[in-house]
Amino acid sequence: MATIYLAAAHFTTPFVYVWPYDTVTRTVGTKVTNPGTLPTQLLTAIGWHPDGTYLICGVGDNSEGLQAYNFDTSTGTFGAKLAAPATDPPAFTNDVEVHPNGNYIAVATGASPYLGVWNFDKVTGAFGSKLSQPAANPASAATKVKWSNDGLFIAASYGNSPRVSVWPFDPSDGTFGTRIDPATIPTAGANSVAWSAADDFLIVGFGAVSPFIHVYPFDGSALGTPIVPTGTGPPTAAVFDALFNGANEDLIIVGQQVGDPEPLSAYEWNGSVFGDRITAPSVMTPDNTMGLAVSLDGTIVATASTGNSSSPHESIGTYDLTGSAWDGNDLPPLNLPAGRLARGVALWEPIPPPAPEITDLSPDSGTSDGGTPVTLTGTNFTDATGITFDGTPGTNLVVVNDTTATIVSPAHDPGAVRVAITTPTGTSSDTPADDYTYIKASISFEDDMRQLLVDQLTNEPTIFVQGLPALPDDAIGIVVTGGPPPVLAMGPAVVERMFTFSVYVRGPRGSGQEVEDLMQTIHEVLRALGTTVINTTTYDQIVAMGFPRGFEADNSGRPAQVGSYTAWRAGP
Repeated sequence: MATIYLAAAHFTTPFVYVWPYDTVTRTVGTKVTNPGTLPTQLLTAIGWHPDGTYLICGVGDNSEGLQAYNFDTSTGTFGAKLAAPATDPPAFTNDVEVHPNGNYIAVATGASPYLGVWNFDKVTGAFGSKLSQPAANPASAATKVKWSNDGLFIAASYGNSPRVSVWPFDPSDGTFGTRIDPATIPTAGANSVAWSAADDFLIVGFGAVSPFIHVYPFDGSALGTPIVPTGTGPPTAAVFDALFNGANEDLIIVGQQVGDPEPLSAYEWNGSVFGDRITAPSVMTPDNTMGLAVSLDGTIVATASTGNSSSPHESIGTYDLTGSAWDGNDLPPLNLPAGRLARGVALWEPIPPPAPEITDLSPDSGTSDGGTPVTLTGTNFTDATGITFDGTPGTNLVVVNDTTATIVSPAHDPGAVRVAITTPTGTSSDTPADDYTYIKASISFEDDMRQLLVDQLTNEPTIFVQGLPALPDDAIGIVVTGGPPPVLAMGPAVVERMFTFSVYVRGPRGSGQEVEDLMQTIHEVLRALGTTVINTTTYDQIVAMGFPRGFEADNSGRPAQVGSYTAWRAGP
């Protein structure tokens, strides 16, 4: 991320202001050229469409109280002004808020019914009809309106009891549920309302009675007991706006009346309790801080204030946060008019798509020498930069689309590993769906035999090996069993390890040149390993025994076991 956009609603022409903001250098660029058609009246509220293609304006007039503009964030230019909705908001528009899905626009107004929601076509930029009102509206003029981040609730602050309310909302059909009011009614009118990132807390700012700010827990059905500041430096004047510091949620940013020595302040928050007020920024907002906006990462705070009575008329500011401290501030070009009052501020920044997730691997296993083509299914694969198997990159990555990618597995020791896919937005989380199993690859019969015998001679578990190039139509099974070194002396040598080595044929073949070759190979490998064969049972001897117990027979009635060795290896 490099460029985001800061928009301000002002009381004097041209009423709407937009600046680019460079998040790398922390500097504000030149003000964007005014739109071709200016708003018809002073602006009291402003908000961005989530994708940055529209700028929504609240107008302090009974006529055309809801206005909007096309905006191009790639070039930083205004487009045409949109046609006004057929049904105009009543009286003064105090706040505007676009639904997270971009299809609804909510308005807080100064006249009944105080809260309204309009359909909006985010493709064409056309306002649709106004939705039917909830069964119970706010009790008086609404000051702020905010959608929950999941879009399933809408909250409003207002002056008369109960002063703050939440309505369930169904985005599929645009209908409201039953109004939810706090069990503990505030004693003063509410100026602002804002949600936490997880929608489990609601911050409310008040205008006349200490402690001026409440945080209500919210469980989806009720507003709990309000949490109030208990640390040092609680607010001492009216709170006009309050927000969490983005997704971090370890600070609450507060915009206040100048009756408090710090019209811009911040309080520590640990998830359930207020902490102390942190040290104020080095340059304070010049007057009442009427509006706030915070970047997604919580490091940039924009303010709208009633400004400075002398030139330059400072009414828009940006401040930097690092961790829990103000680390400096920048002010945009202060070519604001003498009207001074800025009522609203909004930041637009591209919302990064979520990290990728894997829901299936096909196949979910392959040989340890790698080279297996694997297809990943999941979500958010676009622009994937790599796929790893237990941290080792695969090869020949192909991103088919947002839900499918292919890769060729690297070599890896046998066993289960995690497969992970990485995009610019993150790496997939570890789930059972991304488990991949490496199976030992058969290099050659001799190598398999050698490894099997070495394992046995070092007290490793018994291994069952399959696969013999000389017998492509029938699988060969080799089983080695053994135990601790017996107490046995054979001449001058002491037996280090004694084991039985049996060979099975799974299929119709029970004799023939292939088996003879197999037996000879086994014998050679045993001798090469320094193993002394003390007993050999051949196929003919097995037949002569009349299929003793423990020997398996194949489907032709012939014994499946074709050879057996008892061998030992001498110790020093």
